[in-house]
Amino acid sequence: MQNSDKPDKETLFAIEELQQRIISLEREGGVLQRDRRILYSLLDGIPGFVFLRAQDYTIRFANRYFLEHFGAPVEKPCYELMSNRKEPCDECRFLEVFKTKKPQKWEWNSRVNDRLYQIYDYPFIDVDDQLLVLEFGIDITDLRNKEEQLRHIRVSEQEKDSIMLKHASMGEMIGNIAHEWRQPLNLIAILIQDLEETYVEGKFTREYLDETIAKVMNVIQYMSHTIDDFSNFLSPEKEKKLFSVQGSVDRALSFLEPELKRSKIRLEVNIPDDFSINGYPNEYAHVLLNIIKNAKDAFVERKISDAKISIRGLREAGKGVVTITDNAGGIPEDLMDKIFDPYFTTKSNESGIGIGLYMSKIIIEKNMQGKLSVTNVEDGAEFRIEI
Repeated sequence: MQNSDKPDKETLFAIEELQQRIISLEREGGVLQRDRRILYSLLDGIPGFVFLRAQDYTIRFANRYFLEHFGAPVEKPCYELMSNRKEPCDECRFLEVFKTKKPQKWEWNSRVNDRLYQIYDYPFIDVDDQLLVLEFGIDITDLRNKEEQLRHIRVSEQEKDSIMLKHASMGEMIGNIAHEWRQPLNLIAILIQDLEETYVEGKFTREYLDETIAKVMNVIQYMSHTIDDFSNFLSPEKEKKLFSVQGSVDRALSFLEPELKRSKIRLEVNIPDDFSINGYPNEYAHVLLNIIKNAKDAFVERKISDAKISIRGLREAGKGVVTITDNAGGIPEDLMDKIFDPYFTTKSNESGIGIGLYMSKIIIEKNMQGKLSVTNVEDGAEFRIEI
């Protein structure tokens, strides 16, 4: 008599297939965990805090820097954890991101470690369509201390210029890195969260996992290249050399192009293919970056429609000349003589300390024995670099 409790061949086959599927999913889960570790390692290597914050001020994720300086975010509001306060910080612009859906930049003094941070807040949409805020915090205490020393302590002009160039460059680059990393970080988070959703819904396949891992690794590689590019951009140059002006223009625009596109600013570049000059290519690119960024800020502040920046290269009397022309309304005549002065700025304290054009003047005229000037033209201003 046949035992009815004994499983038939079909059932045994189904059980074996299920066991193999479980083993396969466990292996794939291991790959997912490895991918997560890569992302977390990248975030943990950032020299500042990174975290996701909900509208109730609680923290959903924090990197290693945050944990080391402020502790684990255990259901406490950020202002209690990071500032020992019972209410939100007065200077905090976090809620403005929820109101406007636009990034915010501000400075914050921590009561916990008595450090000054430059804060960058960005809207971040979770996979469940919940709006969070992605926050970067970069410690600028030493930078501000050095700026204050430069205001009150007499140092040689050469040392002063060197310190200002270095630290102002670092401040600008940190801001640019934050902008450059905003979309990649958002994309990585969405891809990883989508893996979990796909697994829960039973649609998880090896092919889908491989595609997602490839996408994440491409984004991480892009972020790594961004750091390398900024590091190379800031590296000092000891000797002059013949370099392509188009190459320096491309280098400057590579850092600014995302901002220009967001602000709907058109670019027109007309540089001859064989147009080269003798000097320091990184420093020259930095001058271009300062001038173009100032034009971009003027467009945004004045709400100029049909904004346009034209960059043109030509030869005049044996000199290599580059002009950067905008239609942002020009520079008031009473400010024209002050535009290259140190610490002169028409921006708020958060937007700049007024040494970008001063730095540019030093680079072109002291370091490269050229000339940097500006004039008003129809509808805007024109900066002229002669080497």
